[in-house]
Amino acid sequence: FCRAYNLPSRTTFLTLFIMGLFGSLSRSDFGFLPLSIFVASLVLYRISRNKGAVRASFSGLFGASLGVLLVFAHNYIFSNHFLQTSARMKSYWGQIYGISHKRVIGLIFRIVGVNYSFVLIVLVVLLFAVLAHFIVSGSTKNKRVLPGFGSLSGIHERLLELTLVTSASLCIVGYLFVYAYVWPLQPWYSGNLIVPVFVILVTAAGYFDNVVRSDRRQWIRLGISSIVLGIVVHNMMVIHSDLSNSPWPYQQIMLKAGRYLNQHPPDGKIASWNAGIIGYYQGGYVINVDGLVNDDIYAYAVNNRLPVYLLQQDVRYIIDFENMFSDEALRLSGGYDDDVFLNSLQPIKVFDDGQYGWWKYMTLYRLPP
Repeated sequence: FCRAYNLPSRTTFLTLFIMGLFGSLSRSDFGFLPLSIFVASLVLYRISRNKGAVRASFSGLFGASLGVLLVFAHNYIFSNHFLQTSARMKSYWGQIYGISHKRVIGLIFRIVGVNYSFVLIVLVVLLFAVLAHFIVSGSTKNKRVLPGFGSLSGIHERLLELTLVTSASLCIVGYLFVYAYVWPLQPWYSGNLIVPVFVILVTAAGYFDNVVRSDRRQWIRLGISSIVLGIVVHNMMVIHSDLSNSPWPYQQIMLKAGRYLNQHPPDGKIASWNAGIIGYYQGGYVINVDGLVNDDIYAYAVNNRLPVYLLQQDVRYIIDFENMFSDEALRLSGGYDDDVFLNSLQPIKVFDDGQYGWWKYMTLYRLPP
């Protein structure tokens, strides 16, 4: 896009189209980034009069839109629904757990590995400072913030920077509202936020590099680099020095349970909500019942009839953490809020001592015949 802003060409437009297409094929919600760039380019066109930027951003948006349509068509052909069942399940869970913008903000700051409450204030201040600098400072001065655009005139370069910052901000706001309805919000969702977050960070750093006296810039750069390096080293030490400080330490219990089932196979089908690790080490025969990779679950879950599905599939055992059965919201989200069903489960083996807090007491249960 930056190249097209200066020297638009068919090759550049095609490249942006392909990037948008494959971005949406990899994740359907990727399209917020090209959409934000297009909106920012369109809005700022009244100032820049740069048709190349608008056309380039539209080519990326068109590719992303086509990718989403292909995903919808694929879903409909194989499942008779335009939306993926995993998306429908997460939307249903979001209705149970409610809207939360706070967890989205926390996700944003996982990108840089720090607590969001303090950094949120800093980033908001930096963002307004950068935008104010673009508006107030003289448009003819060629003070570069983003590197690599020496061929651009001062005013065009500043407008490019403003376009990028505006689009990044719009993109973050878009994900802030959409992801607020999603539960659970996994760390890998931050993949869509990395580019817009770092556009703002790099622009803010470039802004301060320009306003600081030249004899002090090296110290500012050294300070920022030291902070970033310190954050990276701190996170690596915290996670790897003690396994209990890792993001999901309880997953080693799932590994243990999967290996046990592989060595001691039960005399019937097994199901689990958290079936990934367990099923992999068991040998691949654990039935997923959370609905994210099992399309058949959705209709049973939303109607609170999961026990019927288990009976129809002749599932004889269930293995999962205790809170999957004791927490009301989890029971509702899974469609098994049924006291008769829960009281009929017979515990056979517990795999841990409850040492990992919320996720504890991984238990193998036998269902009644």
